[in-house]
Amino acid sequence: PDSGALFIPNITPDFGLSAPFNVMFTFFGQFFDHGLDLVDKGGNGNVIMPLQPDDPLFVPGASTNFMVMARATMLPGPDGIVGTADDIHDSVNQTTPWVDQNQTYTSHPSHQVFLRQYEMVLNPATGTTRPLPDGKVLDGGFCSPRGTGIPGDQICNIGNWGEVKAQASTKLGIHLVDTDIFDVPLVLTDPYGHFKPGAHGFPQLVIGPAATPTLLEGDPTANGGLGVNIPATALHTNHQFLNDVAHNAVPSPGLVPDADTVICDFRTVPSCQAPGTYDDELLNAHFVTGDGRGNENIALSMVHQLFHAEHNRLRDYIDQLIPAVLSPTEVAAWHAVDPASGWGYGERLFQASRFGTEMQYQHLVFEEFARTIQPLINPFLGGITSINGAIAAEFAHTVYRLGHSMLPEVISRINTDGSTNNIRLLNAFLSPQKYNDGGPAGPLPAAAAAGAIIRGLSRQVGNELDEFVTSSVRNTLVGLPLDLVAINIARGRSEGIPTQDPVLQPYANWFEYGLALRHFDSLTNFIAAYGTHPTITSATTVAAKRAAASALVLANDPFLSQPAATSGLNNVDYWPGGMAEKPNVFGGLLGTTFNVVFEKQLENLQDGDRFYYLNRTDGINFRQQLEGNSLAELARRNTTVGGTMDKIFSTADFNFDSAALTAAGTAPVILDPLDPNSAKILTLADGTKVFFDPLHRGLNIVFNGGPGDDRFRADVGDDTLFGNGGNDRLDGGEGNDTLVGGDGDDILLGGNGDDVLKGGPGNDALNTGPGFGADLAIGGDGNDFLVGGDDGVEYFGGPGNDIIVDGAMRSEGMFAGAGDDWIDDGDGHDGGMFGDGGNQFDLLAGLNQVGGDDVGDFGFDFVTARGWNAPADIELNHLPLPGVIINFNDLRNMYRFVDGGSGWDMDDLIIGDESTTDPAAPLEILLQPQMALTEEYAAKVAGLRDLVVNGFGIVPTGTAVTFSTNSGGEPGIPAEVKHTLFIGGNILLGGLGSDTIEGRGGNDLIDGDLWFNVQLRAVLNDGTVKLVDTPRLL
Repeated sequence: PDSGALFIPNITPDFGLSAPFNVMFTFFGQFFDHGLDLVDKGGNGNVIMPLQPDDPLFVPGASTNFMVMARATMLPGPDGIVGTADDIHDSVNQTTPWVDQNQTYTSHPSHQVFLRQYEMVLNPATGTTRPLPDGKVLDGGFCSPRGTGIPGDQICNIGNWGEVKAQASTKLGIHLVDTDIFDVPLVLTDPYGHFKPGAHGFPQLVIGPAATPTLLEGDPTANGGLGVNIPATALHTNHQFLNDVAHNAVPSPGLVPDADTVICDFRTVPSCQAPGTYDDELLNAHFVTGDGRGNENIALSMVHQLFHAEHNRLRDYIDQLIPAVLSPTEVAAWHAVDPASGWGYGERLFQASRFGTEMQYQHLVFEEFARTIQPLINPFLGGITSINGAIAAEFAHTVYRLGHSMLPEVISRINTDGSTNNIRLLNAFLSPQKYNDGGPAGPLPAAAAAGAIIRGLSRQVGNELDEFVTSSVRNTLVGLPLDLVAINIARGRSEGIPTQDPVLQPYANWFEYGLALRHFDSLTNFIAAYGTHPTITSATTVAAKRAAASALVLANDPFLSQPAATSGLNNVDYWPGGMAEKPNVFGGLLGTTFNVVFEKQLENLQDGDRFYYLNRTDGINFRQQLEGNSLAELARRNTTVGGTMDKIFSTADFNFDSAALTAAGTAPVILDPLDPNSAKILTLADGTKVFFDPLHRGLNIVFNGGPGDDRFRADVGDDTLFGNGGNDRLDGGEGNDTLVGGDGDDILLGGNGDDVLKGGPGNDALNTGPGFGADLAIGGDGNDFLVGGDDGVEYFGGPGNDIIVDGAMRSEGMFAGAGDDWIDDGDGHDGGMFGDGGNQFDLLAGLNQVGGDDVGDFGFDFVTARGWNAPADIELNHLPLPGVIINFNDLRNMYRFVDGGSGWDMDDLIIGDESTTDPAAPLEILLQPQMALTEEYAAKVAGLRDLVVNGFGIVPTGTAVTFSTNSGGEPGIPAEVKHTLFIGGNILLGGLGSDTIEGRGGNDLIDGDLWFNVQLRAVLNDGTVKLVDTPRLL
């Protein structure tokens, strides 16, 4: 780069076997951190950092050879007043600490009011229009159609400050001025961002004094059409619309807007703005995000836009889904206005879209991002409210400043036509006007602008996580002569963060510390900065101190073994000292000190969150969709990007496109003509394209299939293969691969390694192959066939009639999904067999009686002991403690929400449960309507309907029954027969042998002789019908 900075690429802690992380990882991490903490600064003095004459920022003769950092605002002490002697040295976190997408939805309901999008609707009571939320967050310009065919479904920029002001004036009736960026005015709202309208339907400002507040309703006709002015006595939220603003656009006291109508970039033309002014055009261009730091750089703005666009995509999708799958009564309920809350259709659309976006974000943070940094973060423990998820000072002020080390000197941008439009980080700081700049491609719509940034960042290897930073961070932070490393050190000291060595088990001396460094040569720099040896303390320049420290290290001077307390080691600041530590081999990306803080903080955020996604989506199909989702897929839905790794934070060595490979013909394609051992593309006789590396070096590739039938096989490496349209056959080969079938009937073969297989829409066949315990198979829509290896696989069947066959080792979980599913647990002790989220009939067909938890969920689900080699011991829905909602981790409850049990030919023990339809019953035993046995599904088992009808005397034997039809009442199944045949108890069958059967609560049907006989029926290619007891015999 033109700065002269040297690039140190990251190497994964498995000696580089895995793909290195890319720069997309860096900026997603910045977005993630901004959603956790932001403390107020000011009112507590400043830290002054004088510059030494040999500092690169020192300007001889200048009067400004120092840097200034405002201390964090302290909390009031017992007297309740900030600035007195009893103040508490602690800070207020201005953001909600949870992983909850406050970067989009804000951390204060009044703030959210201004970021929503509104439509003007006629108020029948007054004959005038009023603003109602349309369910979206405020779109800005540079829009383009998404391509879904849904009217109004566009991808746009985030609304900017000019557009927020315009909507506030014309629709909310409130006149925002530029100085309002510093503090959002307080609006009367509920806790969820829904404003409480005044008599004319407009938002109401809260006017002081706080002890006796009054309300001022907005009025778009007031003040010449600008809306009501915000009085000086109006109360405010202490939250900013914009925390980071281009320096020449800040409306500081005493400045007035400049007289022109163009944006001035002071870094390019320092004299383009008159003294005493601020650039109001540039200020108006700043994106207004839920967190006010969204304009720090254009790559961070891109991550904000991804989730902004996803919210609005969900809003349009849900809007067209509601009338398609719900009954007229249910549609009317969505549109009705609740008198108590004032919530109507737009509010419900907003909250539903927010729910979907938040849940995706949580899953992506913990599954993709956090566990890339530390794979050993513990699994979710279940929403333990005694765990405090508040952000630790060590995390906020020190540890998650680790991202500063990863920032690149140049942000890569690659347009869809392959042209590049890279921008130096220095010029990307606080430059929203450059976001849509496509360079040679001209101005880009929002989707293409974000796509260009993602395409570039995902192919750009990230800087190593170490103690070094690039020039734009070290010398020109946000376009000013600032040193971020010095600020990190000063921030830690200012807020009371201890030095590194005493935090954990201390290093005994400099020699021991040197052995723990990622770069041993950095020991010289640390001794030069902190060492107490006389040759160092007497030196007056950085060069002289380094020379003295180097001499001590090279001579292995006894000083290196002196105690940490006297040699200066205990004075090493937390940030540089922790960043310099080496990570554990085959562990996470961080050294020991930083890792313990990061891991503990993320576990607290996960386990202490009552609204964690695994809790909120338990038992519904959305849970399975989340597990199959990825940040790469979210980006593909909302930008023009394609061809990234599905693990989007990993960097590929090669990117292949199906059309290009087809055009290249069948002759071998040599990828590096100068390398005699070059990797190449070969073509087999059946048309399969093969990536072949003669040295099997573990090169990582991306294959992007086309609309037709693709056949592709990879080599050794962590690969991503996209089939997209057509009936594809994808073989990952060795390595930890991700295979995404897309539309069509696909065959996905994982190969050796921990693979992720996603079938997508269509009737797919998935085989994970052997691995190391982290394989994941997701069937998606359609009738899928999922087979796992003997390493412990997690399965998600998805909607459709799926067959899941596990291997010999313990499965992590087998989730069938909606449909008539067959779950075969193999020979292992499985973590769980879960039925579905719909009203279907599932068979949990364990091959031995010592499997893990079998969870039926919705539908009438059966467990059968057919084929077991020992007597069955089946107790349905065993409650661990009376009155306590069952935890999925309770191993005693092996058959949760399983409704029927059958023995076989031994002396079996079959026990029912306490389930009931009584609405007054405790939640853990209350049956929902979707758990009924219906006529449709009973008819699929010969003799089952007759057993129920005759056993309960519903109708006399042989009487014809006229079924009622589903007039849209069953979501997604219009006019289908859904006549409830049986609910309110269990069906318990003994089979042969002397069985013990106990019904317990509810109205149970018990037969000691019958048993549940189930086989799979397969029609071979020649028309032969084959019946088998297990999928293994097909």
